[in-house]
Amino acid sequence: MPKLRFIDTPLGVCLDGAGPQKLAALLAELDDLLATMGVNLDTVLQPGISAGEVRDTLATVDLVPPDELLVWYGWHNGLRVDANNKYLGLSPFVAQADLDWSIGRYQYDVADMIPLGLWMPKWLCIESDRGMAIHCSGNPTDLPLIRRPDAEIYDFLEESSEHQIVSLSTMVAMWIQALEEGIVWPVYSDGFLEWGFDGERLVEMDGGRCILT
Repeated sequence: MPKLRFIDTPLGVCLDGAGPQKLAALLAELDDLLATMGVNLDTVLQPGISAGEVRDTLATVDLVPPDELLVWYGWHNGLRVDANNKYLGLSPFVAQADLDWSIGRYQYDVADMIPLGLWMPKWLCIESDRGMAIHCSGNPTDLPLIRRPDAEIYDFLEESSEHQIVSLSTMVAMWIQALEEGIVWPVYSDGFLEWGFDGERLVEMDGGRCILT
């Protein structure tokens, strides 16, 4: 894989060459990299779902998925849980939500949060517990904006790019870089997959975007 290059844009940092094909290649690279560390994400993440299912499901809440989101859910559809609804392990950097959870969260946002100005239209959470969100602009070919809002005050004004990057490709590329540089590493505790990290270096790499931290 060629060296990753990030570009500053008015909407946030973006990986050079970002897009659905790049995202698919990066996710495959991530799987290979984690395999060298003894991690198989299939044990903690559910199988992916079809592009048609993603489109049809988002249509129920009047959202059009960016093409990158089809790749994302085609890779995996959220964390696995046991019979007691407990996670079997954690994926790196995000507690990846399954699509049904994300839709349920968005329906709550439309009904209760957006009218109060506490959430913005067309932003879909892809991480549990009000974490990472993706902007569904309505144009599937747009590189989507990715943001982790302030968990306390839902600081989610669209004109602000302080905690924002462009493209899921950018996010996954940052994950790969953090793993390759030894800033984040897998840790197994009684068979449960967790992640250790060098907090100082991770904050430095994140640059205040709240994407990695």
